[in-house]
Amino acid sequence: MSDGISSRFRAWFQNGGGRIHQDIEFKPVDSGLAVVSLKPLPKDLNVITCPLSLVVTPELSRDALSSLGLNCVGLTEKQLICTYLSMHWVLDKTSQENSSSSILPHFRHGPYLSMMPDQSKLRTSLHFNPQELDALKGSNLYAATLDRLSDMQTNWTTCRAAVVAADASLAGNFTFDLYLTASTYLASRAFPSSILSPNPTLVASPSSYPVLLPGIDTLNHARGQPVTWLVSYPDQIEAASVRDPSVSLVLHASTQTGEELFNNYGPKPNSELILAYGFTLPDNPDDTIVLRIGGQGGTGKKWEIGRDAQGFDAVWEEVYTIFSSQANDEEVEPFANELDTANMLIDMLGTLLERLPDDNNFAIEIRHDVQTMISHYIEGQQGILEAALQYCEKKREDALKVANELGFDLSFDDDI
Repeated sequence: MSDGISSRFRAWFQNGGGRIHQDIEFKPVDSGLAVVSLKPLPKDLNVITCPLSLVVTPELSRDALSSLGLNCVGLTEKQLICTYLSMHWVLDKTSQENSSSSILPHFRHGPYLSMMPDQSKLRTSLHFNPQELDALKGSNLYAATLDRLSDMQTNWTTCRAAVVAADASLAGNFTFDLYLTASTYLASRAFPSSILSPNPTLVASPSSYPVLLPGIDTLNHARGQPVTWLVSYPDQIEAASVRDPSVSLVLHASTQTGEELFNNYGPKPNSELILAYGFTLPDNPDDTIVLRIGGQGGTGKKWEIGRDAQGFDAVWEEVYTIFSSQANDEEVEPFANELDTANMLIDMLGTLLERLPDDNNFAIEIRHDVQTMISHYIEGQQGILEAALQYCEKKREDALKVANELGFDLSFDDDI
């Protein structure tokens, strides 16, 4: 990214009422952009303030698209924003082809979009090449990626139909790759609209929707980074020169010269980081795996299990209850249901472990940074399944001990 692009963004942002601390700069990195300090910065510092008038919302997107004649009825909040972002590039390319001006007042986030990483730098699993996607086969993330791509294709088709109906000359440049890029920007940078309330929170509710906060979303993620989002409304602002409501990012950790400044997206497993953000954390303590019991064709109960078998008690209780209900009419020794539950879950977990991809034999077509991401993800999945397996093996040992105390010799019987 050139200095000209970051300077253009600063000028656009500040002209729109935004404030960027004078002692930070935008620095190009392999993944796109980093925000670094030019001098030591104290803790509890307000680094960026974005006025609500610059926030990308579904309402703003609907108004802009309507100015092109699009019928936005039926489009979701995400579809509205993704189409709005895409139209910046579509209009620019169309104007170049026609040697005409592309200046449209409703589409004013061009300088903001220019700060985004180029499509070639996006590393979500939606951007994996075929060999990279194949390397995920056997994992939950493989199916989740295919499902997300299918949903994306459906969303793009819906939005493209609205574009065609409004102006067919724009449809040719409104490609799926363009929509995918816009959707990735939204997925990796969006905040829930609840952050704009007087009591901001990152916890989404059924009534909240995604919004983009230019400037604030330029900071990369660091787990556990202490930050606060402050929302100010006119009656709360003392400075007479500030009229618009705004949201500010306050960093509570001090920063040394040349160090990167980080935001905090909240706890996220590597599966979500790969699917929506395009990076991973080594030994991520927030890793999870989704386990499903019973049902056909995607039905059945699901549980999200974390490191150290966190949450696995509920899985055990579900399976134990199934065996107990089946044994209601029979005389069953007190340890039998424990053994049945343990044996079933041990078999299931062993099968899941065997299905996981082998991250020791990557194809040459798989990019090095993608290899690293896949390895981090697989390590987390293996660790969780192995911890759950140990949980079940301990339960089985305890049940066998009870059986032995009652005079049953089950040393060679794994079928009870």
